[in-house]
Amino acid sequence: RDFCLSRGLGDVYKRQEYGGYYLLLKKMTLFEPPTASDTPIWDLWLSQYHCEVLTVSNEIGLFDQLNEKPKTAEELASGLKISLRASKALLGVLCGLKFVAKYLNKYQLTDEGKLYLVTSSPFCWLSMLSGSGQIHRIIMNAINNSMESDVITSWETGVLSDENAEAITKSMHSHSVAAAWGAAKNFNWSRTKKFLDVAGGSGIFAICVAKTQSLEKCTIAELPAVCRSAKKYIEQHQATVDTFEFNMFTEDWPLGYDTHFFSNVFHDWDIETCKLLAKKSFAALSSGGQILVHEMLLNEAEDGELTPATFSLLMFIATKGQQFTPSMLQDILVGVGFVDIEFTHTHGYYSIVSGTKP
Repeated sequence: RDFCLSRGLGDVYKRQEYGGYYLLLKKMTLFEPPTASDTPIWDLWLSQYHCEVLTVSNEIGLFDQLNEKPKTAEELASGLKISLRASKALLGVLCGLKFVAKYLNKYQLTDEGKLYLVTSSPFCWLSMLSGSGQIHRIIMNAINNSMESDVITSWETGVLSDENAEAITKSMHSHSVAAAWGAAKNFNWSRTKKFLDVAGGSGIFAICVAKTQSLEKCTIAELPAVCRSAKKYIEQHQATVDTFEFNMFTEDWPLGYDTHFFSNVFHDWDIETCKLLAKKSFAALSSGGQILVHEMLLNEAEDGELTPATFSLLMFIATKGQQFTPSMLQDILVGVGFVDIEFTHTHGYYSIVSGTKP
């Protein structure tokens, strides 16, 4: 420790005792790159839904339907009397688990699905899967449209207590830090001078961008209770970031920013609401301004990577939205007037979809 202090390294290294010896360990800080991808922890966290997707699919008769013949998501939704949104959410995960495959827009059981998930098969595993857990019930409630989200209601109305804002902000912050570093380091910010982080939560993206880029202004736009929570993170990281209290649905947007940033915002809402947010952004930006949508993207066929598909299932359960394919986000942005749509992978499963106001 004295060695480090004598050389001005006291804030960089820490001393840790190990087996009677002292080791000098470099302290990890927010503004150094994470030394590994966060994809394994995303995979682990979302894996809690995988078994329950199988038990739910069995309960509603999805495997029996697909065992009869291949079906589109629409045909399956009609046959099971569930919403198309529910059908697509389940099928995305089942494709990721390799029990279902999609060909020519129709879904069918793979050999593994036929062997282990059809009740008439001598190799069926369904009796081994309980289907009585809390997550099973949560998914079933979402399918039956009997699940209300207090968080979504709070975001819509703008009424959120300080206690709830603190809890939500803390949890969202934890899974966003690595992605925020990736966005700050791996996107081209040369066109950005005044940055508005819309519904920015803890402000970790605004903080990382402010710390790593030369900006004139960096602002988190959020509900009042969330702004109060975000100020603690701003102070903690000594970032030159301010806050703007507003409801993005009902109140006027601040003017004068050249970049509007949305991270994990669009995935909370249906397509029409996303169009509304994009339209509001377009109106508030000057010519040459850009919108940046930071999301975990699905592949175009919606039959690909397991973790983004499971995240989309979680959005089905907990919000009014879903994860998007690149073309879905492009259609939203182009539909309200943005041009020059580009896609930039930034970190782990995340990418930024950008558009410019002509």
